[in-house]
Amino acid sequence: QVILSPHPAVVRINQNITLRCEADALPKPRYLWKFDGTIMDKEVQNTLSITNAQVKDAGGYTCKVQNFYGSKETTRMVNVECECIK
Repeated sequence: QVILSPHPAVVRINQNITLRCEADALPKPRYLWKFDGTIMDKEVQNTLSITNAQVKDAGGYTCKVQNFYGSKETTRMVNVECECIK
C-alpha cells in the first residue's frame, strides 16, 4: 500500500507544501515522483516540496515506489489557491 499525504492537498499561492509518500515495503523501496505523468528526474526521496507555489504547480503528483518485488503508485491532485482582488 502507498499512502500520499496531505489530503486534501491545497496550498495558497506563494506558500509551501510538502507531499509525503509512505509505503509499507521490505526491502526498503526506491521512490520516483511524476508531475502530470512526467517523471521529475531529481525527486527520489519520499517527500516532495513545492516552494513558492504558483498556478503552474497545480496538477497531479504521483509517487511510485518500487523494490525487488514490484512497484505501486498513487496520485494526489494539488490545488493552488489564489486570493483574487476585486
